[in-house]
Order: sequence, then C-alpha cells, then structure tokens
Amino acid sequence: MVQLRTHRTALILYGVLIVLPTLVLGGLLWHQQIGNYEAEREAIPHKAEDTAARFVDLIHDRVQRLIDGEAERPFADYGSLMITADVSLAEATAVTSPLVSEKRRDAILTWFCFDLRDREMALDLWGGSNSKESVLEAEYGPALRELMKRFLEEGVMIKMFSRWDQPQSVDVSLLQVVFNRLHKRDFDCLQFGQGGLSHLKVTLDVTPFHVQFFLDSKGVPRLVATRRVLLYGPLPELASYGSCFDALAGGMSLIQGFLIDPDWFFRDLPAQLARSVLDSSQRFVPYGGDPCCGGTGEYHAEIRLLADLGFETAAPEERDFRPLKIAVDYQTIESTYSSLRWSFLALAAMLGVSLSTGMWLLLRSVRKDLEQAARTENFVAAVTHELRTPLTSIKMYGEMLLDGDAGPAEKQREYYKRIVRASERLNTLVERVLEKARLSAGSTQAEPGDLNALVAGLQRQLVQYGPEGDLAFELAPEIPEVLLTPEAVVSIVSNLVENARKYAPVDPAQPGAEPILVRTRFENGEVSLEVLDRGPGVPADEAGKVFEAFYRVGTEATRTARGAGLGLHLVMLQARSIGGDAGYRPRPGGGAVFWVHFAPAEA
Repeated sequence: MVQLRTHRTALILYGVLIVLPTLVLGGLLWHQQIGNYEAEREAIPHKAEDTAARFVDLIHDRVQRLIDGEAERPFADYGSLMITADVSLAEATAVTSPLVSEKRRDAILTWFCFDLRDREMALDLWGGSNSKESVLEAEYGPALRELMKRFLEEGVMIKMFSRWDQPQSVDVSLLQVVFNRLHKRDFDCLQFGQGGLSHLKVTLDVTPFHVQFFLDSKGVPRLVATRRVLLYGPLPELASYGSCFDALAGGMSLIQGFLIDPDWFFRDLPAQLARSVLDSSQRFVPYGGDPCCGGTGEYHAEIRLLADLGFETAAPEERDFRPLKIAVDYQTIESTYSSLRWSFLALAAMLGVSLSTGMWLLLRSVRKDLEQAARTENFVAAVTHELRTPLTSIKMYGEMLLDGDAGPAEKQREYYKRIVRASERLNTLVERVLEKARLSAGSTQAEPGDLNALVAGLQRQLVQYGPEGDLAFELAPEIPEVLLTPEAVVSIVSNLVENARKYAPVDPAQPGAEPILVRTRFENGEVSLEVLDRGPGVPADEAGKVFEAFYRVGTEATRTARGAGLGLHLVMLQARSIGGDAGYRPRPGGGAVFWVHFAPAEA
C-alpha cells in the first residue's frame, strides 16, 4: 500500500511538474505563432516599400553616374571638329570630336546641340563611331526640333531657363568658341579673320544637366538631358573681323545634351539592378509584365521612376509613365504558418502518448544511470585489479622467499620467475601510462631538415581544401636547415591556415581581395614561418591569450566561426617541442601575422 501510494504521489507530481508546464508553454507557443504570423503579414507592405526605395536609390545612382560622366565633357566636345591648341588657326590642328570618333554608351542614343538665338533652328547631331548623320536626323531630329520649339515658345523662355541649376563660370579660349560655332559656316572667312584671337579668353556660364521627359508627336517616349552654355554679348573683340563673325558677336545661348535610351531606363537597367535588392520572397515585375505569378498571394509596391527620381515631365500625367512593381509573395508565409499549426496540433496529439510513457522513460533513465554507475565502478575495479594483482604476487612470493618457506631451489626459481613476470606486467602498464603522458606533453626528437621543401609539399593539399585563389605562397630562397619534424611542420602550417580561413575568409571574386599568404623568411640569422591575413586581427588585450588551450577571441554570443580553441595551442606545443617558439603581431594595413621561429640546425 505504501509503495502504491508512493507511485500515486509520483504520478501526481509528474502531472503537476510536466503536464501543467507543457500546457502553459503550449499556449504561449500558440499565441506567439499567431502573433508572429500577424506581424509578418503586417510587415509585408513596409518590406515591399523599403525594397522599392532601395531599388529607386540604385537606379538614381546609376543614372546620376551617367549624367556626371557626360557633365565632364567640355563645351568644345559638342562639335564635329575641335582644335587642339590656343594658337592661331593656321598653327592649330583640327581633330575629330569624341562625339564622332568614340563609341557611345548603350544608355545614350545621340548627342545634340542647338543655339536658342538661331531662329532657323539649326540642329547638330552626333552618335559616336559608325553613326551616319542622315540616320540620326531621320530618327531623332523631329523629336528634338519639337523640344527646340518648346524652348522658343513665347512666355516659356524664362520658365524653361529656370529649370537649370546655378551655372558654373568657365574660362575658355575665344578661338575655341569661334571655331566651334563658325567653322561650318564660312571656313575661309574664319581663317582670314582669326589672327588676333589666339590669346583672348571669354567666360562661359555652363549649367548642370537637367533631365526631362516628354512624348513626341508620334507618342514615342523621349528622355533628354540638357545643359545651357551661355556667352553674353556683345563681343567687341569680334567687331573688326569678317562678316562671318557677326553670328557670334551678340553672344550665344546653346542647349547641349543627349537623349537617354528609354528602353535602357525603363527596362534594361531596372531588370539588371533588381537582382541586387530582391530576396527570395520578392520578384521584379516590369512594365507590362505578369502582375502575379498565377495566384493571388502577392502584394505589389509600385515604382514610378519619373516621379520618384524627380524628373521633369511635359504633362503631369506623364509622371506615371510605365510604372514598375516589386511583388512580395505572402503565400509562403501562409504555407509556413499552416505547417506550423498542423505541427502544433500533431504535437498536442502526441502529448497524451508522451505523458503515458513518461514515467516508464523516467524509470528507465534511472536504471540506465544505475547501470552506468555500475559500469564505472567495474571500470575502476578492473584498473585497480590490474595494479593490485601484480603487486600482490610480488609481495606474496617475496615474503615466502624471505621467510625460507619456498622449498627446494627449483621451487624458489619458479617463485623468482613469477616475481619477474608480475614486475614485467606492472612495468608494461606503467610504461603505457608514461607513453600517453609523453605524447600529451608533445615530446619530440627534432632533426635538421629543409623547411621550404616541407611547406612546398603541403601546398597542393592546402589549396584543394579552400576556395580557389584564397591562398598564396612565398618561400624565401636559400634558407638554412632548421630543427624540425615533418609531423610538427604539417600540424603548424595546417592549423595556421585553418585559423586564417576561419577568421579571415577570402572571397577571390571580390575586387582587390588579398589572399592568405604563407611565407618563409630568413632575416637576422633567424628562420621563421608566417601566415598573414587581412582579417580583423586580435584585440591587444587578448593577443597574449590566443595560444592558450581552449581559448577563443570574443564571447559565445558574438563568435560566428566554429572551433574548440585548440588550433593555436597545438601550434605553440609543436613549435616548442622542436625547440622553437610561436607568436602573433598585427599586420601593417590591417590583419594578423602568426609566426613560428625555428631553431637553427647548427645549434
């Protein structure tokens, strides 16, 4: 009855200590799952909008780089020819403009230039190498003339000029300006009258590029970047020269710019950059693309590039031209939490079985502990027996011989043999223990050897266990022999390389990535092996501890690399076992240098 009562008490306690906490924890887990599910659903719009914002920032940076690159072009590049020196025209050399000779970028359709003071609306077009002016005129001329007319409309001039930012003043040779604007009109007159212009300077006001969008008369989208180049007149310097200079005497108001390929801007560039910002639950939906992936489980964040980048449009409705989308799949979240709910219900169903078998498992665990304790006791007894048995035999036969109870000489000889056998048995056991101690202590017999040859022999093995190109070797020529063992060198190099790969991994695909360097050195009569990396290094207050057994830099909460902290400790043990030493120093420029000094063979 007492035993049954004890069992009932144990079951009640088991229920209170196991069932009740399980129900409480189960309820908390269920509540947490529901809360996590609702939080993730609510975070989907914010996540999509955040991705869209980063996506727009990337596109803005890429477009701005294109514009900044073109802004570096000098005023004189916008012409078919340009002169190469600020001397008289007869002494200068006319060369082809880069806009004619160079290959244009994929994002640019054509460069153009026109003068707002020219009522004949003369338009110059360039498309880089292998481009014909007639083709450029036919394809882009009408649209750009529409742009010119808009610039020249009555009442629009001031408004259009106000779009450009504060201009920058640039001093250029007057001869450069004259040649750029007039060499097509009357080259002979220009050559006759330019003799006194070679050393005169004028100031141009050049604005930054401004981007605007419009649909031409055929409905074709046009994205154009323009800057204004203004030379204020009148120019008295030109008054005494030929009539060909009259067109420039009153100054000039140039519009220089380039057409951006709308397919590159609205299609190619977004598709290229989308890969760098989207995660596995998101996808990029181009204009006109499938709004969903065959189902209804997506949220879409819309991107309107013209409005988001602040580009000017001819009409307000054009700001929404060709919208893009970032789609976020929330069906994955539904599936994940549905699986979790079913798992939770399955776990609850299994709880009854678990509770019914809990006591049996508990009793079984106790029995296993008792069995383990018995095995441990048997192990201790066996070891004790191994030591006690030979000692007992030696003592017994020695006392019999000492007391003279051994009998005849033949019997005594047999006792002596038994004493010797017991001693040998005891000696063998002791030698095994001492041998293990010597191995743990790292006792080694070092011999003279070629350090370079051993390191070179390890090169292929070390390279194949890491990323291609993450390891480099630099072996000093003609280093003398040192005291070593092959086993010690293999352990030292392997552990140092493994340590560098663990804490300073190298990605050879990254530009400027510097591989881990394994090198031997012979300086000031001392031979050393070094492994250098470009990792975070070792904090100064921990540099003296990294070679201790089981010590690792940082804390368990901050470490990401796996390991037990024995690698560098083994390096130190191996180095000292062959008469050398090991240490660490910071690497100039960032990183770590772990070194091992070897004792010279002459010593």
